Amino acid sequence: MKPIILFSAVTLFLATGIVQAADEKAIAVEQEILAAEHTWLDTIKKSDSKALQTLLRDDYINIEATGQIQNKIQTMNAADEIAADPKKAGSTALSISAVRVRPYGPVVVVTAAASIGGSKTVGIRFTHVWVKSGDQWLLSSSQSTRIAPLPNAPKVPVKIQPLSH
Repeated sequence: MKPIILFSAVTLFLATGIVQAADEKAIAVEQEILAAEHTWLDTIKKSDSKALQTLLRDDYINIEATGQIQNKIQTMNAADEIAADPKKAGSTALSISAVRVRPYGPVVVVTAAASIGGSKTVGIRFTHVWVKSGDQWLLSSSQSTRIAPLPNAPKVPVKIQPLSH
């Protein structure tokens, strides 16, 4: 009986170490992807086509909220056009929230919400597919969907009074 208990204890100890190593690797991948998303966010804010060159895979596809499709070259050209227009360059406020990172080996899927715009803010949800290429994560695909405003939503914030007893 003692050998079985000893074997079970050793097996449990080894399994715990394997799970911990897997968790540490998942955390490291998540941190790498969040850093890549941060770089993407900065690149988009600055309309930096040179940075896009190193961030996007050559077969990159972007599906806009309007349904239009852009490849890597078209995305970089669009960034150059925005950067060349002083009225558009640097004027877009962009923030992301509700980020979820799901790793699948050398591929990671990120879903999140974003708020885009200055005076007229638009909400979107997006999906990014990142692929590990050597030691770098590259964005392979991006798809965004506009978040529709809620019907009958108030135009101004509503203050809700607490119930009195």
